[in-house]
Amino acid sequence: MIAMVGREQGQAILAVVPDVSRQSLEPVMTQAIASGSTVYTDSAKCYRFLEEVGYHHETVNHSRREYARGAVHQNRAEAIWSLFKPWLTTFRGVSQDNLPSYAKVFQFLFNHRHLTAFDRSLLVLQHTLEENARHFAQAHHWLTETCASLTMHPIPI
Repeated sequence: MIAMVGREQGQAILAVVPDVSRQSLEPVMTQAIASGSTVYTDSAKCYRFLEEVGYHHETVNHSRREYARGAVHQNRAEAIWSLFKPWLTTFRGVSQDNLPSYAKVFQFLFNHRHLTAFDRSLLVLQHTLEENARHFAQAHHWLTETCASLTMHPIPI
């Protein structure tokens, strides 16, 4: 699992990855992080690809007891973990299959922590209605095309 936190807005992205290989991390990180951004990580080898794909990459070396060097730190990501792990234990065990869903729920709650529970509920409802309207529009378009093709090609009896 990987946690990324934006420095400016403080928005978090949690993603479940099968391992810490470049093949697993690169697609998740390049989708979540704007090209040309500065990325701060620990000194793990799995992050060495970041400069190759267009990021400015700075590290701190935890094995040398270096946790911050000026603006270079990953304390916000560490803070996410310090909140996520206890939150997850309240469920008394989570299946690996369901872990991505739990991570997305936590991500939503964290990113909208400034809202009241009612306002978060309204946000979920609004998103659900927008998605349903989009699916309805797609289904309506498909049904219209299907019906039109049926009327254009009548079946002989």
